[in-house]
Amino acid sequence: RLAKALGASKTGADVVSIGRKPLEKLLAEHDPGANRLIVAAGGDGTARGIAEAVVGTERVLGVIPLGTRNHFARDAGLPLTIEEAIASLRDGPETRVDTGEVAGRLFLNNASLGLYPIFVEERRRRSRFSTRWSAIAGSAWWVLAQHRRLRVHIDQDGETRASIVFIGNNRYEPEGLRLGRRRALDRGELMLVTVDPSGPWSAMHLLLRAVSGSLAKQEKAYQHRCAQAIDIDTRRHQMRVALDGEPLRLRPPLHFRSRPASLRLRGTRTVT
Repeated sequence: RLAKALGASKTGADVVSIGRKPLEKLLAEHDPGANRLIVAAGGDGTARGIAEAVVGTERVLGVIPLGTRNHFARDAGLPLTIEEAIASLRDGPETRVDTGEVAGRLFLNNASLGLYPIFVEERRRRSRFSTRWSAIAGSAWWVLAQHRRLRVHIDQDGETRASIVFIGNNRYEPEGLRLGRRRALDRGELMLVTVDPSGPWSAMHLLLRAVSGSLAKQEKAYQHRCAQAIDIDTRRHQMRVALDGEPLRLRPPLHFRSRPASLRLRGTRTVT
């Protein structure tokens, strides 16, 4: 469908499946001059991976949102259908948006620590042999059974305990019971949110709300603030971190920073 839509629009494009080949090799083969429009056709994780290769070069990022939620495309004001997205890549304006960074890794939406990355890892493992909802329920119970609050030192806030630590690339605005969307991607700031439930059942409720995207200021023990940089340390040798929903492990201390106007983005209708 993607190739057909590109052909119908008379847009010259190479359609390449990422597969298992390292992204750097693919780009070296198809864009040796590092100056083309590189389009990520996929979800937030795909967009994040491509954006890492685009930032700091002459490349421009385009996005054709094919994921489940497409948070970055929505917040950036990108069209959400294949045909409209292709048209905007051809005729739309180019803007610059911020990215977040930690340990040399980029994120477009947010980074999370605590319960959420543990849940994501376990859900992926169970998804290989279970249905989607069975994997979600089983993972939530597993996380609850071995739940430990994260003890972290957050720069000037000092040491605190939290079950979920969330760092957003720019400010998220609450919408009803949801944490909501970002009204701007170019303010050069990070949003820090910490939530510490009162017990394991409260932690389970919190985790399910975070998975469904309905974590909001109505939660008890919800703390938030904005800054250009945030330092987080812990006594652990490694920390589980999910960048735009993609889990990985990083060695603390972790220095999160905003990289203002670091990403050239094509096809936005409105960013601010």
